[in-house]
Amino acid sequence: MKGLEHLTGEGRKGFLEVLREGGKHLKLTLSVHDFYRCFGLPNRWLIHHHPRCLEHKRRTPRKCALHCGGVVHGDCAVRSDAHRDTCTFGVEQWVVSLRFGGSPVGVLYAAPESPEAFEEPQRRLIIEALAARLEKIIAQDQIGRPGRTGVEGEIVDFLQVNLRHPIRLKDLAEHLHRSPSRTSHLVVERFHKTFRQMLLEMRLEEAALRLRSEGMSIRDIAHDLCFSDQSHFQRTFRKRFGTTPLKFRGKDTVEV
Repeated sequence: MKGLEHLTGEGRKGFLEVLREGGKHLKLTLSVHDFYRCFGLPNRWLIHHHPRCLEHKRRTPRKCALHCGGVVHGDCAVRSDAHRDTCTFGVEQWVVSLRFGGSPVGVLYAAPESPEAFEEPQRRLIIEALAARLEKIIAQDQIGRPGRTGVEGEIVDFLQVNLRHPIRLKDLAEHLHRSPSRTSHLVVERFHKTFRQMLLEMRLEEAALRLRSEGMSIRDIAHDLCFSDQSHFQRTFRKRFGTTPLKFRGKDTVEV
């Protein structure tokens, strides 16, 4: 996530228009998970409001959070296509990541009124086109903002390159030719999170990619990305994605 700022009023207006019109004309129940709380959407668009989902979520809200935070968010971190998902409560839906600068910033959920819609091959492409329209609005809204510089990109690039090294705030400060104090304030000001939070988040996203695409053991991934030990990595990963690294990878056997 390279310096994504809160959408302007015009950006939010366009975002909402796509959701309203898309849901109405395509007969879809739409909702969005906003990872960085930057879209500024009304609450009704931030929660799943499919009738069956609402009925069950009142009784067991944690199940919904675990499925979305663990399964769906994890999948969308490593793939950008619209794909079919069945939630804990049996609601069938398409899910597709929303990206900015190549990084996931949210997820679009689209539940059709009729199960037969899943048999229409072109419907998946329509969902992807809908997500592309939302991504275009996000990107266009960020262009030409007053006071925007390339410092966000410098920060993200430096962290990305050094995910495998035990870097500290002072290292980033030296790279930016600023004091550690000023650098700390700058990171919070531009990204709305601390240096440590941002670095940890990027390492966990990198770990998720490696778990799905590489043959490295969980222990080696933890070590390579500078986690103190495998147990620390597993606890942190579960807190972020709602599941263990082993289950996220999709294996039933225990790694040694």
